[in-house]
Amino acid sequence: MSELRDKIVVFRSKISIGLALFIVSIPLGLFFFFIYASMWLGVVLLLPVFILISDLYLRTFYAISKDRLRIRSGMFFDLTLDIDSVSQITKTGSVMSSPALSLDRLEVKYGKGSIVIISPSDRSRFIERMLESNPNIEVKV
Repeated sequence: MSELRDKIVVFRSKISIGLALFIVSIPLGLFFFFIYASMWLGVVLLLPVFILISDLYLRTFYAISKDRLRIRSGMFFDLTLDIDSVSQITKTGSVMSSPALSLDRLEVKYGKGSIVIISPSDRSRFIERMLESNPNIEVKV
């Protein structure tokens, strides 16, 4: 077994500036409006929204160990897959809600027809590492 297969490799999510602006624009606009209108309760109520958004951007990653893929996005999404259950990795432009901070995405098929959409910043290295653990994965990128 190679040394690379024995350690955990973490891939951060690629970040799309356009998608980030879209996600932040409404709460940020409301925030400035509330400040302008001196609506301090509104400012305080928006703070948890900014905390959740910040948490998404700080803790969205994909970690590959010897035989597991862990997909983490913020405090509410944490999925661990057996890499042997992954059958296909396909490039997708799907806008479906997913643990991906970019629209430059990969669809990972696993189990009996389940999918998860991710956006690793180093796509080729991510796929290479997945294939080291499971060379039977069909790749369509």
